[in-house]
Formats: sequence, structure tokens, C-alpha cells
Amino acid sequence: MKVLFINPSVRYYDEPRHVPVGMLQLMGILERDHPNIKFQYYDQNAYRIDDVENKKTKGLDEVLRSDDFDVIAIGGLITAYRSIKLTVKRIKELQPHVKIIGGGGFYSAIPQDMMEFLLELDYGCVGESYETFPELLNAIDKNEDPSYVKGIFYRKDGEIKFTDPRSLIADMDWLPFPAYKYAPLDIYFKNSGIIMSEESLKSKKRLDACMSLSCPFLCRFCWDLGITSNTKMEVNDGKPEPVTGRPGKDSIVRHHSAKYFADYVEHLRKDFLNIPWDEDGNGVGYPVDFIATVDENLVAHDAQTRFTWLSDVKDELWKRDLIPDCVKKGIPHDPKTCDGPHYGGTSHAGLINEKTLKTLKEIGFTYLDYGLEHWDNKILRNLGKGATADSNARAVKITLEAGISPIPNQIIMFPDETWDSLNTMLDAWEKTNIVTSPFICTPYPGAEWYIKYKDYILDQYNGNLESFIEDLEDATKVTAILTKEFTPAEAVGIQNIMSNAAITGDFKNARRLLSYSKKIKEHGIITHKI
Repeated sequence: MKVLFINPSVRYYDEPRHVPVGMLQLMGILERDHPNIKFQYYDQNAYRIDDVENKKTKGLDEVLRSDDFDVIAIGGLITAYRSIKLTVKRIKELQPHVKIIGGGGFYSAIPQDMMEFLLELDYGCVGESYETFPELLNAIDKNEDPSYVKGIFYRKDGEIKFTDPRSLIADMDWLPFPAYKYAPLDIYFKNSGIIMSEESLKSKKRLDACMSLSCPFLCRFCWDLGITSNTKMEVNDGKPEPVTGRPGKDSIVRHHSAKYFADYVEHLRKDFLNIPWDEDGNGVGYPVDFIATVDENLVAHDAQTRFTWLSDVKDELWKRDLIPDCVKKGIPHDPKTCDGPHYGGTSHAGLINEKTLKTLKEIGFTYLDYGLEHWDNKILRNLGKGATADSNARAVKITLEAGISPIPNQIIMFPDETWDSLNTMLDAWEKTNIVTSPFICTPYPGAEWYIKYKDYILDQYNGNLESFIEDLEDATKVTAILTKEFTPAEAVGIQNIMSNAAITGDFKNARRLLSYSKKIKEHGIITHKI
């Protein structure tokens, strides 16, 4: 059997910066457990030969004409939908016999809709595919009825079928390391620098890694894509749908052991020395110097172990001398003399504490990405996040004091946004010296609020759900909004006013503009005599 993996284009307006960890992990499973399955990999996102905007598929065409495949697997976040749609259509035009399997975030959130939108899809994996994907490949290879494979949607006799959900794997250490060697790492290394901390910005060889899965928080604007809890299915209006939205207390929190964590870091440090970081061949012999953990909430997982997990990880890394020189010597980082490995990760304002920060600093963490979201307590309470304005402020303060950069994600235009809550946000930024550009709340499929406000979303797209899906990018683009207090045009204007205030420090003018905008909205257009 010949399988082709395709990583679709995403954020095509930016450089390719993030390897597809999950897809590379599937390759690692096939390589370790199913050596009879031969596979190739086309990283559409890294090569950037295909032009999604103008519907050109030069690179894809070359790959498809180079060999005949039995199965093509494509997956990614829903923000890559336009690329995925273009790609699967072209696949069937050039290789109509091939079976196409969809998976990952774009598929798991709304599998029935995806089967209806993308008629080229033959199968889809819902949630974790670590066990599902190889089992489905086996069924296809033997030309068997796939109804025994848990966790899939498929087509049969002109109908869309689905099977019982698959349970999450219990032991994360069963997973092999992602098969990074198949990715065009020279391209990704060239774009290593990310503006999170000095160390991440000056990184020469950065790779993403995942050390834990799931998140125990509710966050109604966020999604569960089948990796947070065991998927449940419901039939609504005759259509099967995964029960999405954050499961909260039903979350199944899983993480790698400290030994696996250290083995992983050792692998990243030792096995990619021969790959350069630029087109001139520089960087051969230099190790991966920055590891960006893409876990949903690293600190939340530590809290689930009563704050012992990261401490154990620290001890294991120190034992193996996998700590940056600058940390070991207690001196400022100098990229000329210190090659890491440094780290970045995610945190939660309500859980972070001085002891955990000290542990993270001693591991080599240089930034923590906080989903602070907002500063209005009513909005924070309705988010189901378990954080307050005070805990946000405290998190920023103690993280800075620990010598770690807090990255404060901020979002406006929640369903209960008001003029007063916007001013509360400005007050907090001024007090804490936060420089940011807020996102506008986007109801991504899979989130509780996507389900709750779906009719409102459809109304903004004339009832066409696929048009909304095609518009989704990385929350910098305004799509459907959830607030009814502000129009889309007002939301964009307010976003610009607030961003300028954060950058320039002129909060007085921002408050004046918001006040005058509110006055116009409440009393109608104000005319002036000339």
C-alpha cells in the first residue's frame, strides 16, 4: 500500500513556521508498527509552490504525477479549509481511484458537514487518529467493510455512515516521537525566529513539540477536537454530530513522563545537527536551540499532578545536562555562547505560582503564553475560564518577576461586550503596561459558542455555512461576530483604536474616541453647522 500525507497550506500570508506535529507522529507510528505501509509526504505549507488564492497546484500536480497512490491523507486546522478544498478536488481529478482520508481539527469539529462539503472525501477520522488511522488503512488495503473501525465517517451506497467513537489512548508514552526527518526542516529552521522572547526571536533552529494533551478548563469560545475527552455522538435533525465544546471536569488529562520528555529533548538536540538553517549551508553541526511546546495548557497539566510533573521534568533534564548554559551559570542569555535548549509554553493565570515559575525558569522556559482573554470580571466569569482580573494581573506580575515573558492573548467582542468592558480592558493595559493587538472573538466550529450561536453565525453568511468556514483564518480576520452590541464595522474600528492605544500609550485619546462613538451610537448621527 502506498500512502501520501499532505500538510495543507495555512497562513499563506506568512512564512511557514510550525511543523505538523500530529501528522509527523502518525508517520512515526506507521514506520514503527506498520513497516509494510509505504508512505510519502508533501508539505504544501512549507514549499509554498501551490497558490491557494489563485487556485494553482503546480507542486501538488508534480507529486501526483510522480506516482500512483492508494490512499492520500490530509489534515489540519479548519483555518486551512480553503487549501484542503482545493487540494482534494485536484487529487480526484488526477487520481480518481485514490481513497482520500480527512482528519485533524478541520474534520473532527464538524465531520458530517465536511463529508457534505467535500464530496471527494472517502473517509474521515474523528478525534485522535493514532489507532484509528492504521486500522482504517488496513481495512482499505483488504477491501473490507470499515464499519468495525471505531472513530470514522465513511461513504457506502451513496450514504454517509459513521461508527462508534474511539476512546483516547491511555498512555502517551506509547507514542513515538514525531518523524521530523520527513519534514523539510531546512525551510522551517530558516523561519525559526518567533516574537515571544529574546531567545525565541534569535533562535536558529526551533522545533515544535507536544508534551501533554487536553485541557481541564471550560472556555466556551474554545474547542474540543476529540483529544480532550472521549468523543460522544448525538444525532440532531437526522445528522450525527460529535458533542463538542469543552468537557471541563470530564477532560482526560494526559502527559508524557519526565523520562520521555527528556528523551524527546535529547532526540531533538542530537538528531538534526546535519541540517542547515539557511540556504548558504550555515548551521550544520548546530543543535535545535529552542523547543516550543504546543500543549494546550502546560501549567494546567502540572496542576493536575499537584505540581510535581514539571519538577520531575526539571530534575531529569538537569541530570542529563539538557539545560541551557545561561541557566546553569545564572547569567543573561547570549546567543553567541549559549545554544539552548530554551523553551516556550502555555499557562493559566489562575494556576500559576512562584514555585512553578521558578521550576520553569530552571528548565529554560523564556515565555509563557497566557490566555488572559479579557479584564472584565463578568466576561471572564461567563467564559468559564476560572480566572479573574486580579489573577490576570498577578500572573503578569509574577511571571515578569521570574524573568519569563508573559504573552497576554487578548480578545474583544465577546457576546456580552459593552462600552464599559472595553474601557476596563484599556485601564488594565495601561496599568500593566501590556502592548497588544486584540483579536476579535471568532466562533470556531467545535466550540460551545459555535453551537449556541450557530443561527446568528449563519444569518451573517446568508445561511451558507461553508462560506463562513472558507473565511476562517487565524482570528486576525473578522468573520462572524458574536456580539450584538457592536456591528462588524464598529468592531474593527474599536480594535484599531485599542491597538493604537496599546502601542503608543495614548489611552486618553482611545477613551475619548470610544466615548464619542458611544454617544453617536446612542443618539444618532451628530450634525455640525459649518
